[in-house]
Amino acid sequence: MPDSQPFILDLTREELTAILREWGEPPYRAKQIYRHVHVKLVEDPEHMTDLPQTLRERLAEEIAWGSLDLQKNFACDSGDTRKALFRLPDGSPVEAVIMAYSDRLTACVSSQSGCLMRCSFCATGRMGLLANLSSGEIIQQVLWAERELREIRPDAFSSNRPRLLTNLVFMGMGEAFNNYNAWWAAVEQLHDPDGFNLGARGMTVSTVSLVPGIRRLAEAT
Repeated sequence: MPDSQPFILDLTREELTAILREWGEPPYRAKQIYRHVHVKLVEDPEHMTDLPQTLRERLAEEIAWGSLDLQKNFACDSGDTRKALFRLPDGSPVEAVIMAYSDRLTACVSSQSGCLMRCSFCATGRMGLLANLSSGEIIQQVLWAERELREIRPDAFSSNRPRLLTNLVFMGMGEAFNNYNAWWAAVEQLHDPDGFNLGARGMTVSTVSLVPGIRRLAEAT
């Protein structure tokens, strides 16, 4: 995407508010848009029908609404397990998985394309590090998973239960602590009670024991 065009999922509420302020829009519009994106999972501003048409058009023109391009979507276990292959704009692969169980609904997402750690048992490690994901690219995988879960368990979804995902594991491609800033920004966004609102106890991060990252997380929590 063009460098001058911010990605909607990279933007915090404060950053989105600042952009809209520059456009001459009232601050409450940012809250509306943020909820459309992170709660209602809207992917196209044209569907945000409580916004003025002129604002929807400007959002479509000046904000990027996707970074990862879904290439393949595999299903098994009668559809309860699904694996997605995405591509970054430069073509680098990114993988995410959802696993629907009777007592929990889990997404496994990537924090990098490839991995620098090169663990001998890991196919991703043999690729080397191809790219760090932005916070929004991490979040995009989670929102994809939530949409898939609403297809798998449609009877469980209602307007009174805006989120089906119960567990999130950062155990996909990459080492999260080697992309700490973007990973932590994604965690904060996903934990936001005014947004996706996933509880901290529902998130798990896997690491090869990068001590600086462990210490940063301990200090942050």
